[in-house]
Amino acid sequence: MDFKEYFQELKKRKVFKAAIAYLVVAWVIIEVSSAIFPVFNIPPFILQILIVFLALGFIVNLIFSWVYDVTPEGLKKTIDIKETESPSRIKNRRLNRVIIASLSLAVVLLLYNQFGRSQSGLSQSVDSDGSTDALTASIAVLPFKNWSGDPGLEYVSDGMADEIATKLERAENMERVVPFAEMLQYKQSQIKLKELTDSLQVQFILDGSVQIAGEEIRVKVQLLDGYSNRYVWSEEFTGIWDSKDVFEIQSNVTNNVLERIHKDIRGDIESDQDYVLTESMEAYRYFLKGLHQLRTQSEENVNKGIANFQKAVELDPNFIEAWYNLGMNWMFSGLYWGINPERLAWENTKTAWEKVIELAEGESDYEEVKVIVENALLWNYLFYDWDFDRIEKVYGEEFVDPVGFRSVYELYTGRYEESLETNEEGILRASENGIMSSRGIPLKAASLFFLGREAEAEDLLTEYIEILWDSPAFLTEAAKWYYYLGNYDQSRKALNRLKSAFGDNSPLILFLSAVHAYEENMQDELKESLVELESKYRSQKSGSPAWHLALYYSHAGEYESCMEWLQKSFEKHETEMVWLRSEPLLAPIRNDPRYLNMYKEVGFPVPPLAVPEDLPQSIN
Repeated sequence: MDFKEYFQELKKRKVFKAAIAYLVVAWVIIEVSSAIFPVFNIPPFILQILIVFLALGFIVNLIFSWVYDVTPEGLKKTIDIKETESPSRIKNRRLNRVIIASLSLAVVLLLYNQFGRSQSGLSQSVDSDGSTDALTASIAVLPFKNWSGDPGLEYVSDGMADEIATKLERAENMERVVPFAEMLQYKQSQIKLKELTDSLQVQFILDGSVQIAGEEIRVKVQLLDGYSNRYVWSEEFTGIWDSKDVFEIQSNVTNNVLERIHKDIRGDIESDQDYVLTESMEAYRYFLKGLHQLRTQSEENVNKGIANFQKAVELDPNFIEAWYNLGMNWMFSGLYWGINPERLAWENTKTAWEKVIELAEGESDYEEVKVIVENALLWNYLFYDWDFDRIEKVYGEEFVDPVGFRSVYELYTGRYEESLETNEEGILRASENGIMSSRGIPLKAASLFFLGREAEAEDLLTEYIEILWDSPAFLTEAAKWYYYLGNYDQSRKALNRLKSAFGDNSPLILFLSAVHAYEENMQDELKESLVELESKYRSQKSGSPAWHLALYYSHAGEYESCMEWLQKSFEKHETEMVWLRSEPLLAPIRNDPRYLNMYKEVGFPVPPLAVPEDLPQSIN
């Protein structure tokens, strides 16, 4: 058979029409799938598999069209149809219908893609260049989804979103960017994006996904306008993973977002978008891993985070962001988490942050960086060195307080009215930014407690405990202050949640477990908690285990044992000794000469409290 005869045979058997019909239907399936898969959080590799199957199906369709025909008697092999008969018109009519219907649907999809997505139709419009007449330049960046099929690459998707949020924060004309750390609570949330914009009080939400396959990284992002509840922009960026393409993608996403939020903003930060964190992509990988681990508070991940930041600065000694986060990780590992020895943590914190100041010298933002780091160090001098004098010298001034320690310092030194005011201001600022202050709320309750307003303190905790049920920071403080308020049931409820959901085994949690076990006559739990606290003390863990043993024995009325462990806490220079003045459980021993001697040595700037007058009624 020559080519002309072969071509005629293909036409006779309707192979061309079958191919066209199949391609049109396949295209429609792919378009519809591309639109609805992200709605249901279906990973992109499912769409890739679908495309492969459709491609294989195309070959099968061609073979089927050549071999079979639809006749009035049913499906027959074309070769069995007599040469005097033409292949059935049934097949021809059906193919025509499929082609017409599919093409009609395809036209609808093309029109929607061209016009439907680009018009808001409500309170604002999209310019020809894609810019929106933004009512407010405010945005929240959701943690990007990891669609690489490897949970071990979660740090990449989180890191990509975090860096884009940071770049957006640098835009001078951006009214508000919700801190990325606050957005992590929505990582697994099924909340609708429109509800999220209302809750966070922002106009825009940026969400996306990251997929790494071999050497390629693929980042897909979409920008939702919460006022119109429509996506005003979406795009996919690709590059070489483990190269500076990653930084270019971050800058491209940021610039595109800013262009669409407000076309005048981009020029204000364009120079910032060229800033590269490090020249070493290997160092950047370790940095992202460290950030990911810093967001959790388990002993294993904190130490892994320290190791990754350390590796990053070894690979690039000028990596200033890695040095800063290395110091932050060391600081917290030696304070509340009870992970590393306190003096070791303090020395490494100082080393890392002093390096940050050194590296920032000569940079345009040197003074800003210097102020932030020096103020962060200021609080560490208080916790680790009990250096109250440093704080007192600047207490009346306006100074940067990135972690919110000021209100706690006011509690340490008996400035309870000031602490209440500081907390209320902090909670208000957080609320204006669409953030619920998970630490500020229970610290406000603490201020109310010390002011003798116990009922208000308890009502405040109860108002938020269900809302902040997934916040370990809130639950830790709530469990503690419910205990001091005498509401043991609520304290135990928060404590159990911390232990079961977050695996918290810090000295504070062990202390609370011990006092509840004592009250409930749970001897096994009591013994286990005390043994673990003593073990942490012997192994020089941070989190002030000796201090918490002293508090337990005071609760149990064993004041001599309380004093013995308090002396050990003093000798170990534990950080919780800064609570020596205000700690309610130590009220019965405030007249003891040993207590007064320790009080003097710690260096409080105010006189000690007396015993009876300042003992809250709920501790009687």
